[in-house]
This record gives sequence, structure tokens and C-alpha cells, in this order.
Amino acid sequence: MALLEIFTIFLSIHWSLIGIYAILGWTSFLLYQVKQDGKRATHVELVIVSKASQSVKHSLFECIEYHLMEFGCNVTINIVIDEGCDLEAAVKLFVKKKMACRLIIVPKTFTCKAIAKGRAIEYFIRYYVDQKKWYAFIDDDNKVMTDDFLYEIPHYERKGYVCANGILKPRMGRSKITFIADHLRWFDDLSIFRFGTGLLGFAINGIHGELLLCKGHILKEVSFNRYTITEDFAFARELIKKGYKFWQSKTVISILSPHSFIDFIKQRNRWYKGLEKDVITAEWKTLLFAGVRIATWKLSIFGSWLLFPLWFFVELPTFVKWFSIFGALHYYIAYIIGIINLQEKWIDKWPFFLLIPWYSILESIPPHYKAKQKGFIVIEK
Repeated sequence: MALLEIFTIFLSIHWSLIGIYAILGWTSFLLYQVKQDGKRATHVELVIVSKASQSVKHSLFECIEYHLMEFGCNVTINIVIDEGCDLEAAVKLFVKKKMACRLIIVPKTFTCKAIAKGRAIEYFIRYYVDQKKWYAFIDDDNKVMTDDFLYEIPHYERKGYVCANGILKPRMGRSKITFIADHLRWFDDLSIFRFGTGLLGFAINGIHGELLLCKGHILKEVSFNRYTITEDFAFARELIKKGYKFWQSKTVISILSPHSFIDFIKQRNRWYKGLEKDVITAEWKTLLFAGVRIATWKLSIFGSWLLFPLWFFVELPTFVKWFSIFGALHYYIAYIIGIINLQEKWIDKWPFFLLIPWYSILESIPPHYKAKQKGFIVIEK
């Protein structure tokens, strides 16, 4: 079989799959409706988990200040850091002045299977979680923009749901390019993640650590005590095995985009490596849905604009072209909205439209990146 024929078959399968995921996702966007109660939940605590290294100093203190101002009157705010971390003394001093804050330091002597962020969460679960409460875990660069989740908990708790995730939306770091590219995460949340976590009630595409909302007794039962660098996906995988139900919250979480191309690639590379390992032991629904997406991500480098010149020699079936157009629109509209959201004058935005192929290529590089550092990589924030 000629090389061009193989490439044609690959493009047909690859872009058809992307189109199918996009159709499922945007159908879910239209069909899924979040329910709320008139009264807000009061048995909820916020948990900020941080490595508290010098590279995240600005984001961490900004995160704590923001949530104290927005939620400090209504929920307890826990800050979980490691003993001996760079900012231990500074965080202690800061928290001492804040009545609504509780600092939890994970001792060096604490041992478990989990590593990095998962280890810190596991310590918190063992010694601080109340089985009757709900816990909202966030990262040290997050800003929870709305309190919808507090009004959703009473409704979904009565229905037997035990876990939820919010909707990620990027905010500008030091790189305009990564800010634009990060809008794909927002689009994925509104569509493909909503299909699983929202419409089906099972997070077959995984969940984010940004606003991971869970009931205390479930945290105790399932725990985070497993070796993985994608602890949130692995936790969701175990909940699905046990048949527990999820919902997708209306709550929007502002996430800081990576400051550089290399941080963007390192971040995605960690996700890819962790997901690739964790999905193998998932039940069949997650293995099929998330597994195919992970494989598609790995192979996306060959279907990207990187090989665009070859497309002129390829004759795709009509139905594949329609699927391809729908799948491509999912990416391109995300990037176009990212460009629109730049705080620039319109006259200064047009060069970023010319870079649309680059955002797609940037997303397809991480699975092939060979990181020097093994395990959990903390990027600069």
C-alpha cells in the first residue's frame, strides 16, 4: 500500500474520531442542564493544595487572598503544603493573621503510595476530612469565579451524587500564545467533559483538580492513596468503578495559563504520561472513551498542520470531510475566541489569527516531548 494511501486512511480515521467527540460534546452542551436549590450548602470547605515552591509564590498568595475575600465568610479555607517547602515560613506568617484560614503542613515523615499533590491530599483526607462535609479542592493558581456549586450541592446530594467538577477558563499569564491555546481546555469542558461528567453522570473523560468537589465519606472510602502523576483522573476512575455519580457544576474556575511554550509542553506532557498509564486499569467505558482520546492525542502530530502540504494530495470521502470540518471547528473556534479575549486593540490582534496552525501544533507536541525530570513537574506560576 502506497504511503499516501496509508496517510489518507489515517486522516479519515483520525479526523472522524475528533468529529464524533465534538458532536457528542456539543450535543451535551445543548442538552445538559445544571440544577440548583434556593439555599446554599453550609457544610463545605475549600482546600488549596500547593507545593509552595518559590516559583508559585505570587500565584499562591493571590489565590489565598482572593478566596478569603470571596468565600471566607461562608466556608473554611484550608491551605495544604509540605513541611520544608520554600514558602513554609511565609505561609505560616500570612495565615496567622487570617481567622478564616487553616494551615495544614504535611510532615516529611508521612508515607503513602501517593506522590506530590496526591500525597498532600491523602494526608488531608486521613486526618482532617469529616465524612458529612463536602470538600472543594483547588490548585494554587485557581480563582473560583462563582458560588454556583454551593447551591448545587443540596440538590445533587439528595439525588445521591458524590462528586463534581467545574468549568475551566484561562486567564492571561506572561504568554499570549499559551493563553490563546489554553482556550481549548475551556471548549473541552463545555463539550467533551460535559458529555461524561454532566450528561452521562460518569466522568469517563476524567476530572480536573481545579474545583474537584467531593463528599467526605467518599474521599475516606476511595482515597488518593495510589501512585500516579494524574491523581485526579485516577480518583475519578475508581469512583466510576464503584458506580458513583458525578455532575458538572456551572461554577467557572479561572486558571492561569503557562508563562512559556516550554511550560505549556511540560504541563501537557505530564498529563499525557499519567493518563496513558492510568487509563489502562479503568473499566471499559473510561478505557474506551478516554483511551481513544489519549491515542488520538498521541497521533495528532501526524494529522496536524505540520503535514499540511500532504493534504493537497489526499482525496477524502465526503462524509469524512464533514466530520473533519466539525472536529476542526472545535479547535479553531476555541483559538479564535482566545484571540478575541486578548486585551489588545483589534489592529494588534490580526497577527494572532495567522498563527492558528501553530496553536494546534503546540497542542500535539507534548506526547512526544522527552522530559528530563521524571514524576510530577511543577511549572512556574
